[in-house]
Amino acid sequence: MGQAANFEYRPEQQEMAVAVAQALSEERHLVVEAGTGVGKSLAYLIPAVLWAHEQKKKAVISTYTINLQEQLAYKDIPIVQKLLPFEFEAMLWKGRHNYLCPLRLERAMNHQADLFTSTEQAELSRIWEWAQTTQDGSLSNFNVEPDAAVWAQVCSEAHICTTKSCGTNPKCAYQRARKRLISREAGGLICATWRGTPGATYRVETSPTLQGWTPATTPTAAVGTGLFDFVEIPAANVTQRFYRAVRP
Repeated sequence: MGQAANFEYRPEQQEMAVAVAQALSEERHLVVEAGTGVGKSLAYLIPAVLWAHEQKKKAVISTYTINLQEQLAYKDIPIVQKLLPFEFEAMLWKGRHNYLCPLRLERAMNHQADLFTSTEQAELSRIWEWAQTTQDGSLSNFNVEPDAAVWAQVCSEAHICTTKSCGTNPKCAYQRARKRLISREAGGLICATWRGTPGATYRVETSPTLQGWTPATTPTAAVGTGLFDFVEIPAANVTQRFYRAVRP
């Protein structure tokens, strides 16, 4: 990175990158909290890509918001692709409910008089018109997001939008994205939205310098189901602090 134009050395960024690399190498969880301007995204993206490339595996970066996810996909990852001496692929993978299910949309259109009010029917028609031209098939492709209640009746749903019912449908955005995800070569990078599915309980410890670990204010945390190796907690006006999760 030091050779890149407009690069500004930040010791906190380097320290975080080293900590992330160590956590990946040792296969343990690490949670880092740092203030605005540290350069957190590159501090975890670069070690994650290097690790995935070396191990010939996929790296998954999970975010709480789609805004941050799209920032990584369209701004930060292209920077990393220019910095590193090898090529790698990256794709953006959103939560299922962000995608339209053409099967559910068709059913909703056929039974709209029974399912929706007149106002909701107008919103359903807007979604139908949008579906005829969208390439992405996800909520972020709308100029104005549709009514949440109407969208809930037409978005991808686990028990309806399956590989059996929608897997061969070229209009199903979720199944298309799923196929791209599965076909990605090892060493690729995937950005995924994770909403905090509860899993195993860990004891959380904290340290400002990676030494002298002490229990965090919240000593336990529910960790997800294996989609991530660490999670970034965005924070403003806070000094840098490292976290790690340890099995009790």
